[in-house]
Amino acid sequence: MPRAFKVGHLYGVDINVHPAFGLVLVWAVWQWGLSSSRGVGAFALGMLLVTLVFASVLLHELGHCAMARQFGIRVLDVTLWPFGGVARIEQMPAEPRSEFLIAVAGPATNLAIAVALLPPLLLTGVLAGWDTLFSTSTPLGTMTPATLLSYLAITNLLILLFNLLPAFPVDGGRMLRAALSPRLGRDRATSVAVTAGLG
Repeated sequence: MPRAFKVGHLYGVDINVHPAFGLVLVWAVWQWGLSSSRGVGAFALGMLLVTLVFASVLLHELGHCAMARQFGIRVLDVTLWPFGGVARIEQMPAEPRSEFLIAVAGPATNLAIAVALLPPLLLTGVLAGWDTLFSTSTPLGTMTPATLLSYLAITNLLILLFNLLPAFPVDGGRMLRAALSPRLGRDRATSVAVTAGLG
């Protein structure tokens, strides 16, 4: 299996990208370049959207890292995949409050991004019309600055909602374990969180 390769170092954390990330770039080039007749501007905005989405994923993981450091936990690295990212920390704390705060820091980052995008989206909708924010006929096909912002906001909300699912080992599952640990004990709480993830 191909190994991720280091692309940078941010706030003391190694940033790695898995080779499969190249598939996303190929798709983006096809979506807004080769199969599109909308010009260089739409292609540039499409590629910018891909970049900003993965920046959002990176910020999500760095949110975990920042909170882990607040509890004196060493962060090993962050790896970006085509469908998300993983922050490797030295050891997840056994103390429920610390685990909960580390887990919730990632989704909270995506919520903050979505909220920050809300004012320009509302302003655009009021001044230019709400239909300028979405392309209902060709989703992701027509790329403008307005649709870029709306797609970015929606993506961050989707990342938020996915990570709040009470399914271990995603963030929601870790939050569930942390919430149940004081009553059930860590082992039993882990079992409940894993079972919830299996449906």
